[in-house]
Amino acid sequence: MAARQRVSPALNVVGALVPGDGRLHFCLTDLEGVQAEDWVVLSGAYGEEPAQIVFNAEEVEFPDLPAELPLIRRRLIQAEFASLSDSVERAQALTSPLRAIVAQVDPGVVVVGVRFTLAAKTLICRCSSGGAAADTLARTLSEQLSVPVEIEWGSGSSALYGSVGRLRSIALDLDVTIRARLGLEESELPAPPKLPHLGTVIETAQGLGVLLSISMRHQSATIRLDSGEETVLPLNDLP
Repeated sequence: MAARQRVSPALNVVGALVPGDGRLHFCLTDLEGVQAEDWVVLSGAYGEEPAQIVFNAEEVEFPDLPAELPLIRRRLIQAEFASLSDSVERAQALTSPLRAIVAQVDPGVVVVGVRFTLAAKTLICRCSSGGAAADTLARTLSEQLSVPVEIEWGSGSSALYGSVGRLRSIALDLDVTIRARLGLEESELPAPPKLPHLGTVIETAQGLGVLLSISMRHQSATIRLDSGEETVLPLNDLP
């Protein structure tokens, strides 16, 4: 089960994104020095999951948080970070066949997220609508995809891999919170940039590579080349 903790002054509230999910996760952590763009480990219902911090409590006010939130216990270590793009690519490759299987089992089910746990042992399929039983759907997917699958019911986002635009939340109207905090009107909010998703194959001067991460603060993108080396490009150089 996911570790959850009651909100308290001793814990920091942060917002994080999980690759392949698209939803904004409000979490608690007692880690020191956590800031935007840090990669951490989120305790999920089906095991540990990688997540990237997108803001902390100093940047956004939280007037209506639940009494308990998931707890972030540690940062991602280098070996886990190095395997992250492979996990995202695997999930992306399984998304189309997974959706085809789900459509056969129950056409009313909509797949809104596909992601692996941190150890890449379990594939989490987030679905909305439909009337299929979770255990039946999970068993069928596990058998046909040859990988353990867990079903997670709920709403989601169309940006499954690396949303880098305006932050949104199903539970809280974060747009309204940010506008109120900054005193902005709707028309004053900048349009989100059109950037490729994490896991996209990018052509660089050094050859082909996979988009590993995007830093809006530094206006740069990290690409893992086929050689295994990593290179950093300005966002303006991305296709």
